[in-house]
Amino acid sequence: MLEDRFKNSKRKSQILASALLRTDALKLVNAFRGSNRLTVLAYHRIEDPFAPDFPFYRPNVSASPEMFNRQMDYIAEHFNVISLTQLADFVDHSEPLPPSPLLITFDDGYIDTYQNAAPILCAHNFPAVVFLVTGRMTNPTPLWWDEVSYYFFHSTKTVVHLPLLGECDITPGPARARVSEAFIQAIKHIPDVWKLKAIENARVGLRVDPMPDNIELFMTWNQARELVANGISCQAHTVTHPILSRIDAAEIRWQLMQSRFDIERETGQPGIAFAYPNGTPADYNAASVSAIKEAGFRLSFTYTQGAIQVDHVRKCNLEIPRIHIGFRDTLEIFAMKITGARALQAQSLLKGA
Repeated sequence: MLEDRFKNSKRKSQILASALLRTDALKLVNAFRGSNRLTVLAYHRIEDPFAPDFPFYRPNVSASPEMFNRQMDYIAEHFNVISLTQLADFVDHSEPLPPSPLLITFDDGYIDTYQNAAPILCAHNFPAVVFLVTGRMTNPTPLWWDEVSYYFFHSTKTVVHLPLLGECDITPGPARARVSEAFIQAIKHIPDVWKLKAIENARVGLRVDPMPDNIELFMTWNQARELVANGISCQAHTVTHPILSRIDAAEIRWQLMQSRFDIERETGQPGIAFAYPNGTPADYNAASVSAIKEAGFRLSFTYTQGAIQVDHVRKCNLEIPRIHIGFRDTLEIFAMKITGARALQAQSLLKGA
């Protein structure tokens, strides 16, 4: 019943989004909301999430290369894409931004950002920012969420006892996908020192061999330098991707300072911007924000959803919201998200519920 309601809601959302785009109503929504808004897009992976041999964390895929290209076409028509330097100059020196400014960002530094996203960005002559997990630049093996997904993908079991969840049905298909996601979300909320043990126990329970050490998911420093040479800034996303609210003050300082040092040493760029791992309000706190300021970052970005009035950016330059882009977003849903029509969408769905 709950799944049917979700599907009905999703169907209504798509119908509304299609109607708005087809009738150019989104242009009216955008005009009503004004051009004095900064829109920051948050991407992770640009890859085909439905490839039959894709064993990694599917929710981290933001778009296929084909859809990403269509999204960039839409942005070119409706927004003015800005660089990180332009945004920093606005915050620090009151340099004006163009109407309807939009910043494109990517988290983590996956190799497909270099392989699939960068050529499309360059074809559109768009700048962007990639927030790198700097420890993975010389050790490009998967991070823990991709490791967990890999183990679930390769397991032949149909029932398993998992840490934090207990006994679970993991019949291949929707049941397995739900349990894998539930396990990933559960271990996000435990201290890092327990996380590796929970993952190892899950692997043993799933009866899967340890992940090979020759899987490379992240770009190299040479590739990062190539991105920088082509107008795509590379900035810090910590060294190992801990959630800041789950580590102590000394570890926060080290993660911030070391990742900034890595960026500056390897790319020749100043480390001026940071993206919070995970980035929801529960994933950082006032102490984290203070530490980011003390580390010398001028801008930092959250995963709080939405655009922000340009006039407010200087007041919250260390907590700038971003709009999450997911692989299930059709072009119509994408357009609705970035033009700020989500409130209109939600209101319509509530009336039709």
